[in-house]
Amino acid sequence: MKKSLIEFYDKLSKNYINLYGEEQLEKWLAIKEYLINKDIKEKIVVDLGCGIGFIDVLNLKNKKIGLDISFESLKLAKNKYEFLVNCDLEFFCFKKFNNKNFLLISVSSLQNLNEKAINKILSLNNLQIHSVMYRSKGEIFWKELFYKKGFKFIKKIRNDLIFSNF
Repeated sequence: MKKSLIEFYDKLSKNYINLYGEEQLEKWLAIKEYLINKDIKEKIVVDLGCGIGFIDVLNLKNKKIGLDISFESLKLAKNKYEFLVNCDLEFFCFKKFNNKNFLLISVSSLQNLNEKAINKILSLNNLQIHSVMYRSKGEIFWKELFYKKGFKFIKKIRNDLIFSNF
């Protein structure tokens, strides 16, 4: 299954902006709006499932790390991050990110993970903002999962729900 997911995103990467750019931009702009009055200037921002890199929409001066399963997507994102890591988020070791120096952001990525991996990420001791495609498992499933971990609902954008723990 992972091999087909990697192949799918590798092939999609070159046309991603044309197919999903407008929708992704809306989600990133909602996150930008949410972050306006938050003190995050000292945080290292980690973009989980960064894809081709929409993080530049945030106009952050912070150091940025992008993690993605698609090597082809990472090639397109290379100028938007200080560090890029080609990895599967389900098996990534998040120990180094388990502190308040980091802000984790994911946009439409967590629904591609199993519930154990999602819970592992949501249990980390750092600031987090996530959007999830709620139709993947249902709006009630996502709200219950995030509320159990102390997250609050921020906004609904198209097919995504946005949650934050700060």
